[in-house]
Amino acid sequence: MQKKMHNGDVVFLAHAKYDDYTRNVAKKVHSQLSASYDPTSVHPTFIKIGPWFQGPTELSVDGIPFDGDSFLGLRVRGMSDPGGSLVLRQRENSRNAENPAPDGSPEAWAGVPKRALVKHPEIINLTGD
Repeated sequence: MQKKMHNGDVVFLAHAKYDDYTRNVAKKVHSQLSASYDPTSVHPTFIKIGPWFQGPTELSVDGIPFDGDSFLGLRVRGMSDPGGSLVLRQRENSRNAENPAPDGSPEAWAGVPKRALVKHPEIINLTGD
């Protein structure tokens, strides 16, 4: 996995590469974004996004409960991995001290732009709980 990728994306990326269903879902999202792209527009684009794999999963969601058994989900915080083969998480540069790069080799991440971490605001609970 390349440096610019997030560790949490590895399962999705593996499915997008090897699973036809996930690949088609990703292509639909990309098509919608491409079709609605207007560099002069200041308006948001609303696209339809569905699950990227088939089968059951568990979600961790923040939101507001109402009417007893109902729940308004406002943010997905996490989910279980889909069933199937285990996905090995491995980086291109493992900094393997037992097999170092030969002398004179270029830096492993030379020319890669720095990534800024963005802290999103927390959802404010207005229910008083």
